[in-house]
Amino acid sequence: MEEKNIIRKRILKIRKEMNEETVHYLSEFICEKICNTNSYKNSKNICLYFSVNNEVNLKYIIPEAEASEKKIYFPKVTGKTMDFYLYDKSAGFSKGSFGIMEPVSDIRLIPDDKTLIIMPGAVFSKERDRIGYGGGYYDRYLSCFPVCKTIAACYDFQIVDKLASEPHDIKPEIIISEKQSVFY
Repeated sequence: MEEKNIIRKRILKIRKEMNEETVHYLSEFICEKICNTNSYKNSKNICLYFSVNNEVNLKYIIPEAEASEKKIYFPKVTGKTMDFYLYDKSAGFSKGSFGIMEPVSDIRLIPDDKTLIIMPGAVFSKERDRIGYGGGYYDRYLSCFPVCKTIAACYDFQIVDKLASEPHDIKPEIIISEKQSVFY
């Protein structure tokens, strides 16, 4: 099995080389698949991420979530802590930690069992193991709020057969790519 850093670097290189049209098309398709899951349909709070470096762009979920009267949240990072804050279309976003856009909002999510967190990652396994970007933000957040439902959004090439995992790693309940849906 490849080391985490080696496989992360290899997969992120492939993702970085994707063209804009492919990212747009696949992101839209993956978002539609997410919106058709029971986890999404049964949720009241949707936690998205602001995509960078050709991650699956979750902006295609926003119109459907608004039409379904779901509350939309995005993460803000302060030091080693991540929390989710309400998305306000009129207030928009500002550049935050790591140069990633964060919502201009002071309304923090109080998570419950109707909260769905759609999480990013670099690499996933068919056993739902996940390699993130090395900061551990989602693992720490989800260990504090295990009641939240989770879906990981990725492209098919980001799913491998096996990954080494560590005890603190939180597995997403579902992984969705353009070709696969991996459930627990």
